[in-house]
Amino acid sequence: MPRINVNLEVIKFGLYIFFPIGVLYLQNRPDIIALFPTSQDTLEADRKENQKYYFKGPQSKEEIDEQFKLIVRNAELRKKAAAASGGEQ
Repeated sequence: MPRINVNLEVIKFGLYIFFPIGVLYLQNRPDIIALFPTSQDTLEADRKENQKYYFKGPQSKEEIDEQFKLIVRNAELRKKAAAASGGEQ
């Protein structure tokens, strides 16, 4: 085997071994992590701020009944609109 291939294999081996170790080392250093900007804090603040716009599942039987009535009413309105537009054509 030529010498250049042996040196290349040694470099690749070192990269395969030391790259994950280096990444884990840097990841577990809070002083180094503080140097990088984090958007997680802004995402968490936006999530808490806009939580009233998120979907919340029904918590009681009455809320489920209200949602079901709303779905049925919307389905009936769609059927009437489809029948009216179908009759005009």
